[in-house]
Amino acid sequence: MRNKVKSTPNFNEMSLDILVDFLEHSNHYSLRKLIVVITNQVKYLLYLEKSHPEIILISEQLLILVKLLEKYLNMEERFFFPSIKNLIQDSEKSLKQSDNLPSNLIVKVQNEHSKILQILSKIRKLTVNFVPSESSNPSLKLCYAQMFNLEQDIQKYLFIAQNILFPKLTVLEKRKNSLKSI
Repeated sequence: MRNKVKSTPNFNEMSLDILVDFLEHSNHYSLRKLIVVITNQVKYLLYLEKSHPEIILISEQLLILVKLLEKYLNMEERFFFPSIKNLIQDSEKSLKQSDNLPSNLIVKVQNEHSKILQILSKIRKLTVNFVPSESSNPSLKLCYAQMFNLEQDIQKYLFIAQNILFPKLTVLEKRKNSLKSI
């Protein structure tokens, strides 16, 4: 029996609406799931590891990151993704009249990306690149591994947005601008 290897989708070949659905339903779900796991682990570690002051600092930064991610994911789901879907579904006439330009949306989202990356950088420094000492509690080791996974998922997500989603939106905006001039 062959092992089924889950292949990575080709994001470049996805249409804009399918890419948006993928990001919203797949990536948002996995990020939220990891946030819950890590939040619970950190709460446990704060209770367990009173002798490690860095855990308090890490938990403070994680709390900031969690709040920022929740705000960001909600913003994407309530405003950014619906705006993209509306732009995709607009007829040429509606495209000519619409003022909701993708470049305006992209700037707002990129500002949030910068904030998220700054917090991730602080967490990476506090955890010394997510490498606990050899004598660390197994729960701490697991938590560091989960934080690393969260960082990787966020980095992948931001990469797709920056390098695939935003360029596709820019193409849509150029199309819209050319229709306005007609």
